Amino acid sequence: FPSHDTVLLIVDTITGMSIALRNTYLNRKGLYTGPTDKLFNSRGIYRGPFKLCVYACFVLVSRLVDKHIPLPFFAPAIDAFLVTTEAYSIFENFAKMGFVAPSTVIEKLKSFANTKKGE
Repeated sequence: FPSHDTVLLIVDTITGMSIALRNTYLNRKGLYTGPTDKLFNSRGIYRGPFKLCVYACFVLVSRLVDKHIPLPFFAPAIDAFLVTTEAYSIFENFAKMGFVAPSTVIEKLKSFANTKKGE
């Protein structure tokens, strides 16, 4: 069974693709005025599998580091970072689709993701 990181990545990819398809449809109708990098294209299709490979490398390295260092904290930290990053992206995608997203949850995820990135 896939890990929670993988499931969130798949949900994020699906919601991102639906936004890109909607924007492409609106662009064809002349109703889209946003940036062209948000349209559905072949380059965007490869982003999901590439991201999955990078995440798998992060998780693998974190597990190996935790196995050889007596203080097991690296793997949970990487997992928390990946989960919050993907959850934040999913909430952003839902908000772009027009769903009401709880702003407090989004702000907490954003601040947590920014602190993990060192901002």
